Amino acid sequence: MNFDLSKKRKNSLTSNFLFPTSSFNKGFTLLELLLVMAITAILMSLSMLSLTTVQHQAYLDENRESLLSDFKSQQLKAMTGNTGGGSSSLAFGIRFSNNNYTLFQGSTYNASDPTNFTFTLKGSTRIVTTVPQSQVVFTKGSGEITGYDANNRTITIEDTTTNEQKSIVFNRLGVFETID
Repeated sequence: MNFDLSKKRKNSLTSNFLFPTSSFNKGFTLLELLLVMAITAILMSLSMLSLTTVQHQAYLDENRESLLSDFKSQQLKAMTGNTGGGSSSLAFGIRFSNNNYTLFQGSTYNASDPTNFTFTLKGSTRIVTTVPQSQVVFTKGSGEITGYDANNRTITIEDTTTNEQKSIVFNRLGVFETID
């Protein structure tokens, strides 16, 4: 009988390390724990990317809806003869900046007017517009847009992170022709 103990010892050490059989070695191996942690990390990063995209989309939609509502509100104030606390009816308008827009009363924007209301866009969004002087003014009584230019009538809200855009195109009566 020829026994080679070195091979037997080597195989038993390897098999005990990879597949523990002793009642003393209960639990998970380091390799198993690392594998589970790696899979968990990958799944969490994928879900975070997905949630971030949803958040950017929600900010973009919310900003667009606020702008549409404020646009119509300013037009309605001009049409109904809102006096803005004064004695005669006024024109009303919206002035656009990079990351906000300002609701104002009167036929021209006055930055020092205390009745101005500035809405700051949420998230990493900005406004790009082709309207003259970056403002839309609604004529008192009719609600038509003063100084309307048919070639420059687009307001675009853009997410600077995802480069997704939502555009609004309107006519001289302030009616939205395209909302996407």
